[in-house]
Amino acid sequence: MKFTGADKASRSRATIVAVAMLAVMLSGCREVSRRLYRPPTVALHNVQVEAIGLTGGSLRVALLVRNPNFYSLSTAGMRYQLLVGDSVTIATGVDSTHRRVAANDSAIVELPVQVSWQGLSAAGRDIARSGLVPYRLVGSITLDTPLGAHDVPVNQRGSFAPLR
Repeated sequence: MKFTGADKASRSRATIVAVAMLAVMLSGCREVSRRLYRPPTVALHNVQVEAIGLTGGSLRVALLVRNPNFYSLSTAGMRYQLLVGDSVTIATGVDSTHRRVAANDSAIVELPVQVSWQGLSAAGRDIARSGLVPYRLVGSITLDTPLGAHDVPVNQRGSFAPLR
């Protein structure tokens, strides 16, 4: 079967129209996804010293996770690094506990954290100076959503008073 010039032009136009429609549909899906999913916020809520021993100590780090979506979110895991100031890493870890944050609500996520003497001494210097420990929390929380898994970056700075 031979195609004439008009047939080729017609097929070419049909291909262009199909590609344009596909592009419009895909951009529409992205827009719908943006409207249906808003990333939650994560903030350090509290840090408590639980124990101090020969090799270091243990802390309980509480994170406040706020869900701005109209549906609940479940965590599939978390990676974190806790620093005193911006330079001394006092803890790193991975938490695979599944948690749930209700729609338009918030939840406290607690992490048991083991710290070294180096981290404790850096924090101790700051406590002696001002009573506060400057911190930086970096990492990510992996969320299971109706639209698939989303990694939410965490990069929080602040200070806490561990002796309260």
